[in-house]
Amino acid sequence: MTFNDFMIIGKDIKNSSDIIKKLNNKKPVLNCFLVADNKGTLEIYPAAEFVQPDLNALDIDIVAIFKNKKEAFEFIRVLADISIKKFGKPDLIKALPFYEEEVM
Repeated sequence: MTFNDFMIIGKDIKNSSDIIKKLNNKKPVLNCFLVADNKGTLEIYPAAEFVQPDLNALDIDIVAIFKNKKEAFEFIRVLADISIKKFGKPDLIKALPFYEEEVM
């Protein structure tokens, strides 16, 4: 598990450095969701599941942290809109660097 250079932190996340530290130390993180790039596909995971060795060992790149699943789905929807607007096709991974400039 790695953390993307363009990682997005949801507005309701107050302690992202603590969350990242806990995830790196394989400690449980409750009440937040991770959006991860898993071989070119964005997937949403409850952060609490990353204490399981199977998930923690996955070769995934965390691209966003949100307080709830609804925000994570909205993030993916907005990324799809940005991607289609910029590239004419859905390429969510390629759209990541443009997320903050489009949303802010």
